[in-house]
Amino acid sequence: MPNPPKIRRIRTDELFIVRDLAMLIWPRLYRNVVSPVQMDAIISALFDLDTLEADMDERGHVYWVAEVNGKPVGFLSAAAEDGHVSVHKIYVLEDYRGFGIGKALMQATLGHFDDTRTLSLIVPKDHDHGIG
Repeated sequence: MPNPPKIRRIRTDELFIVRDLAMLIWPRLYRNVVSPVQMDAIISALFDLDTLEADMDERGHVYWVAEVNGKPVGFLSAAAEDGHVSVHKIYVLEDYRGFGIGKALMQATLGHFDDTRTLSLIVPKDHDHGIG
């Protein structure tokens, strides 16, 4: 079991961490669902630095990164409106799943948005890791 993660909010100039993690996580996680051609297009659309920055600046997303021994191993983005928090992205490197890192990211989110009354996370119905 790895050391407990350090969860911290990241700045726009650190969004490359999110992009780099997505480039490692997405192809393995969705390889049986998305074709290689679609994969490149989806990753480019969702994790382009300009898109991520617009998420923060225009859509009010907040990003956190989970680090173990200084290594980024996962991230989460969320936004709140009227007491409702929507988690838009939550991903953890495969070797670090099952150690509570996703839960730690969710706790950081709920702690940040302390007036939260409801929370939503959309997960594909057959995505057992995401549901767990």
